[in-house]
Amino acid sequence: MSIVKTIKQIPNDIVTVDENFQKLSSALKEYHQLVKEGKLIPRQNNIQNIYTVYSINSNVSM
Repeated sequence: MSIVKTIKQIPNDIVTVDENFQKLSSALKEYHQLVKEGKLIPRQNNIQNIYTVYSINSNVSM
């Protein structure tokens, strides 16, 4: 089964969270293995150019 099909078949309810984690973990391991073997080339994302992160620091003590 492909990685995408594995992820799409994961149910959305809270009861199966542990199962979902195992399935996602397995799919991620398979993805990384395919990348390492050169069978899959990850696309280049430009996420840094899409959004701006603002950080607010305060020295006020409560």
